[in-house]
Amino acid sequence: MAKIIDITDKLNFDEKPKIKIKDKTFEVNDSAVTMLKILPSLDDVTPTKLYKIFEMLFDEKDRKAIEKMKLNFTDFSQVIMSAVELVAGNGEEQGETVTPATT
Repeated sequence: MAKIIDITDKLNFDEKPKIKIKDKTFEVNDSAVTMLKILPSLDDVTPTKLYKIFEMLFDEKDRKAIEKMKLNFTDFSQVIMSAVELVAGNGEEQGETVTPATT
């Protein structure tokens, strides 16, 4: 009979990372499949790709709340890239976030 190892206790099903903007907290989709779709597109970020990343990272309710904040493009990019860094494991410490060039 094949050996079975139960790793359920090592996995995190309940806690999702969150980012905070002013007094609001937004849950970030940290699924591996989502990140596998996002990471390759970070090499050549365009406004269209940036919005698709936004759609993958946040649920519809949170997207609407973020859109209502009427952020400028630089700040909107900052929100998305900070969420990506958080999920990718680079969000442990506070610091600068790289804003993609969109030329």
